[in-house]
Amino acid sequence: LFLSIVGGPASGKSYLLAGMTWELRKRLSTEFDLHFNDADVVANRHLNEYEEKLFLADDRTQPVYLEKTQLEGSLYEQVNLEGQTILLPKPFLFTLKPAPAHPNANKIDLLGRVLCVYDNAGEHFQPGNDSSTRPGTQHLGKSRVLMFLFDPTQDPRFREQCRKFSQDPQLTGKSKTQRQETLLTEASQRVRRYTKLAPNKKYERPLMMLISKSDVWGSMIEDDLCTEPLILPTAANGLRRAQLDVHRIETVSNKLRKLLLQWTPEVVTAAEDFCERVIYIPLSA
Repeated sequence: LFLSIVGGPASGKSYLLAGMTWELRKRLSTEFDLHFNDADVVANRHLNEYEEKLFLADDRTQPVYLEKTQLEGSLYEQVNLEGQTILLPKPFLFTLKPAPAHPNANKIDLLGRVLCVYDNAGEHFQPGNDSSTRPGTQHLGKSRVLMFLFDPTQDPRFREQCRKFSQDPQLTGKSKTQRQETLLTEASQRVRRYTKLAPNKKYERPLMMLISKSDVWGSMIEDDLCTEPLILPTAANGLRRAQLDVHRIETVSNKLRKLLLQWTPEVVTAAEDFCERVIYIPLSA
């Protein structure tokens, strides 16, 4: 099961990935009766180190940071194909399967998956950075779900609005600004090329627009963005395990879409011109 995370340089993809896998290790077992484990500890070494830095420090009051993902190095593998040496990104691999208490535990062979996640450097998605010797984003054509990480603090229009109610350090001083919708358009063009999708057709697999750093801008939406969208088991609802609150996810998605249309409409246009199904999700790594 392939998942791809797309985003610009310094948008926070590695932080997001480490935060997601850390939460999945805890929540899937306790709340959904699903086992989520490393399929290959060696392949996942860098991601495990990210989790340790962010969540297992002895002094949790001290700030920590993750090194920027580079265009080459230990996260990539040199492969010789037909006499040509090419550089490919290494995936992070996890097993995902029903636990013994799950109602479908007897269907583990049918339902079990190896989850394959790619974390590219943001520069890989910039126009022109997809060559025969560095085809580092071809996993986009295999992905069941595409995730695009949009960082509102890199957009001056969003920053200006956030400064009215937030003193976050990312909003002051010299800030990084980049056209993130061009990266999304470039990624969509590569998917069309890899999957041979016609220009007049929309991609049928879902696109999750992940709008990061909601701890900075969340007050711009009148909704609870802090608690997870889960329906937990209670005596009243009689559930045996947690369920996703799909209605709440879609409600917040619609509100977030309206906010993006107000301040960064070109991002919404790029996403919805590419995919049939776009879901907007606020998050904070």
